Amino acid sequence: MLPDLDARLKLHDEWLSSLGASGRQLELIGAPLAGVDLAGRDLTQADLAEANLAGAHLHGTVLFAANLASANLERADLSQSDLTKANLDYACLSMADMHQARAFRASFVEADLSNADLTDADLRHANLTRARLDGARLDGAIGL
Repeated sequence: MLPDLDARLKLHDEWLSSLGASGRQLELIGAPLAGVDLAGRDLTQADLAEANLAGAHLHGTVLFAANLASANLERADLSQSDLTKANLDYACLSMADMHQARAFRASFVEADLSNADLTDADLRHANLTRARLDGARLDGAIGL
């Protein structure tokens, strides 16, 4: 876990509320965030590429247009999160809980979604080119 994570999150909140006039966009490229609790946070446009978010608590988190390319989200709780227009290319989402997630226009190119729970997820216009979906729960998912 990063010792200054709370300060960075506050700067990101300020960046969002000021429309970029102040604060700073959250950039945690390759960060060690396994098991972190960011449930319900607004991480719109955050750059979390290659971050280790294995087992992270991201229930209800807004990740609109976030960069999660090559991130490790194995066993992460992304239930009811907003992944609209997020980049999850090459990400590992194996065994992730993504039930009722909104992933409208999200990109999952070559992502590993094996054994993920995508029950009732919104995958309309999502790019799932070469994504691994073996064993994934897709009951009620729309857009496939």
